[in-house]
Amino acid sequence: MSRNAFGGLYYIDIMMASIFLGLGFFFILPLCIGAVVCAVAFFFPSPQVPSTILFHSVGKKKRTGFAHYPSTSFALFISHLASTNTQCLTVCQATHVKTQPEQAKKLVITFDDGFSDFYENALPILSAHDTKATIFPVVGYLGRLSDWDVYPSMMHLSKDQLREIASLGHEIGSHTMTHADLTLLADKDLRYELYASRIELEDILGASVVSLSFPGGNWNARVIDAALDAGYTCGTMYRGNSRAHPSFLPATGIYSIDTMGDIMAKVLQSSTHQNAIARERILPHFAKGAPLWLFRDIYDIRNRFIRNNY
Repeated sequence: MSRNAFGGLYYIDIMMASIFLGLGFFFILPLCIGAVVCAVAFFFPSPQVPSTILFHSVGKKKRTGFAHYPSTSFALFISHLASTNTQCLTVCQATHVKTQPEQAKKLVITFDDGFSDFYENALPILSAHDTKATIFPVVGYLGRLSDWDVYPSMMHLSKDQLREIASLGHEIGSHTMTHADLTLLADKDLRYELYASRIELEDILGASVVSLSFPGGNWNARVIDAALDAGYTCGTMYRGNSRAHPSFLPATGIYSIDTMGDIMAKVLQSSTHQNAIARERILPHFAKGAPLWLFRDIYDIRNRFIRNNY
């Protein structure tokens, strides 16, 4: 074999080796990395925050809108949680709790708006099973009718009722002063809704208030920053919650058309009830106080798009 022939064969060997190394780098190495990642995820699952669900109204009579939930169905749901030894945490407790998937029998139950039917219908059911919840009242409407809403007015909790609820171990957070769309407010009005509501609640309860639920589920980065500046350290968000801030729990709304199976699908974050999940994406726009119908004079649409994403 001539030197040129040997040299040519040597060159071909180097070229083939380079090709195999290239294939290994682009195909085999990613597969190996993927296998390692899957193994780590399987044997060392990432901690999860507990699921969070959101009610508005629990009553014995049907009401206009989707935000009402029947008290009989609510009683069945709470009884089911108790029978399965599900631990219900408050929002602030859950913010600092991480659970492994196989140990994740933990749930956060919240109530937005603070209607008096919580005291009349939901509270006795929760007390019967020693189940704790977090209530977010509209502070400027305590003891008053909800004329901030487009639907027929409902009575809000009184200050005395709120104190009694807190004394039973339930968490009280803020749902702002007037249920305004925070993303449409000027900075001074935004600060008033956040700061004044927290201070007034603390005066009523004689305890610190650090949790917040955004009215209508509307928030952006400017609102988050203002909330943190106003002294809130935790809370919930039920719109845009796939990109939730670390201090705020992604919440899933429960509505009048939800069956027990729908609720459990939301609690378990299951993909088997896609209709329930799809409805949950739509109904917050129509549940309570939709800004399209109650557009206030102080709103400025430009504020919604200021630093809109984290």
